[in-house]
Amino acid sequence: MAGLVVLAAACGGGGPSSASAGDDGGGAGDAGDDGEGGSAVPYVSWFREVPASLSGIAVTHQPDLALPLSGGIGVAVGDVDGDGKPDIVAPSGLGPTYVFKNYGSWRFTDVTAKSGVDGRGVASGASLCDVDGDGDLDLFLSTDEPRPDTTLFFYRNHGDGTFADETTAAGFAPLGAVTSVVCADLDGDGLLDVYVSCYAFVGKAGFPGRQDAFYRNRGDGTFVDVAPRLGFDAQGLTWTVAAYDYDGDGDLDLYVGNDTFVEDDGGRPLPAPSNIAGTNAPGPGDALLRNDGPGADGYPVFTNVTATAGAVVGEPRGTMGIVAEDMTGDGVPDYYLSNYGRKALLAGAPGGTFADRTADLGLEAIAPAGGPVDRSTMFVSWGGALEDFDLDGARDLVLANGSLHGEQQAQTVWRGGGTGGAPSYAPVQTDLPDMVARALVATDLDGDGDEDVVVTSWRGATRLFENIASTPGAGGAGWLRVVARAHASAPEGRGAVVTVAGVARTIGVGGVIDSSKPAEARFGLGSATSATVDVRWPSGFTSKVGPVPANQVISVDEPGSITITPRFLPADGLATAIVLVKPGKPDGTLLGPGAAVTIDSAVGKWAGLVLDVGDGTYVRTLIAPTAAALAVVKITVNGVPLTVYPRIEFR
Repeated sequence: MAGLVVLAAACGGGGPSSASAGDDGGGAGDAGDDGEGGSAVPYVSWFREVPASLSGIAVTHQPDLALPLSGGIGVAVGDVDGDGKPDIVAPSGLGPTYVFKNYGSWRFTDVTAKSGVDGRGVASGASLCDVDGDGDLDLFLSTDEPRPDTTLFFYRNHGDGTFADETTAAGFAPLGAVTSVVCADLDGDGLLDVYVSCYAFVGKAGFPGRQDAFYRNRGDGTFVDVAPRLGFDAQGLTWTVAAYDYDGDGDLDLYVGNDTFVEDDGGRPLPAPSNIAGTNAPGPGDALLRNDGPGADGYPVFTNVTATAGAVVGEPRGTMGIVAEDMTGDGVPDYYLSNYGRKALLAGAPGGTFADRTADLGLEAIAPAGGPVDRSTMFVSWGGALEDFDLDGARDLVLANGSLHGEQQAQTVWRGGGTGGAPSYAPVQTDLPDMVARALVATDLDGDGDEDVVVTSWRGATRLFENIASTPGAGGAGWLRVVARAHASAPEGRGAVVTVAGVARTIGVGGVIDSSKPAEARFGLGSATSATVDVRWPSGFTSKVGPVPANQVISVDEPGSITITPRFLPADGLATAIVLVKPGKPDGTLLGPGAAVTIDSAVGKWAGLVLDVGDGTYVRTLIAPTAAALAVVKITVNGVPLTVYPRIEFR
């Protein structure tokens, strides 16, 4: 993409390769070296490629070769037709965007022609999420190659896997070059907003870039970009973003991964960021934006805490992938960043500061051992997945590597281990071949309980790999898949924290360049035959289920609901909105009558006190003001405030 043109100019070309840019075959290559000490790395048989002749998925990336280099190519995985099987939406760059229906047993059928996507070309990114809250997955398509026309498209799902282009009707505007789309409830109102990562760089004359966009969901099927109002940095250069509650206060913070045109060869200090082409301004570093909840005007307040969160956060690096989880086992959220050269594990500490513990856990992965570390050998890691691939109860880490210039690179894999809250990671080599890899999405494509992977590659194929690391299910390794069904929080339970066997996973974080995965939480249980599931919902409600038998899909319903009818109405001093709350207990049952429930807002006039209907339902009616405003509805149950703040918009 455009930024990579600058990177090539700043960094120089890589060395010659014996493999062509379009050849994604090959064996393990240098995967047998760990890159840090030259010691042999054990081999584990974890993956087996599913050929296109069986799967029916034949997609080859077609970049814009008018640009010296091209950036990402992504893929979205999710159940678009509601049959319980994950389908695949696969862009191909300048070629069509394909929609593949999953029929099971590794057989997919191209249903693009009847999907309504119409094989749209000029797309490199895809993201699926239930952005309108109607129970099905809607689709965003984007391109990271700057173009004079729209680079972000929105398709609303009809509920049967067919789509309608509603980009303009929904309020999405033309953007410069889009690298990622993440759906998350960023203003805490129970609706999914849309954060769009943009690469603000002029790649060709007449192709201006712009800052990232933050589209607030208005609740009526339309969205408005409030990024300028929130004061987000206009320099952008963003590869990807993660929406994750790093400070544990109940709302989603943003880690924004930006390019700085720096290759990290492991030396310290790092070189200074290169200037953005045609300017005297260096590429901006990553940004950590703390969500401080709604302000007086009803809009969320984000505070840039990059400078105070620890020097490691502001170091120059080209962050292309973000894993946001507790990787150190101390119960405090961490960030793992994949980039050009040395990776970075930002280990969180109480109080919201971070320290570099990459070397402590052996997760640097600069380059294969046995040769010089230079631009032609350093791993360029675009994204990764932290999942329990062998279902032994410890999460493993896989990074997708592929050079900027078309040379194949080995994929990097660590096997998780450790006990007693002290995880460890050991490098292993697997059956994943050398590739010019870009995006990597892990999910259970064949329904057997373990995590398979989809990998895209630059000027190469979108490839499927079956997980053969263990025998999941009865008599083998145990597993659980947890689906969160929200009723007060945002759709798909995005932002909910699910804990099983001491491992906490956040649903719908994002952080995968140009791509998206199903909004769910998966766990390996090893030899355990049952487990307890705890869910902390963004609303503040909690759920506890189990122990439940292993080897199944568990649907957990949020124990409580909030309904606003309508969410938008005229500012005429007469119109009314009804706020209905049904609080629940952790066991999923309604709290019942007699609870102390308050429903309040500083905007508008309440028609009366909270009405206890007597069946566990609590109602209050709000009368519109005479001026346009946002009413932030605040709710408490028995003195405990909920952390979801529904909004009513008066126009």
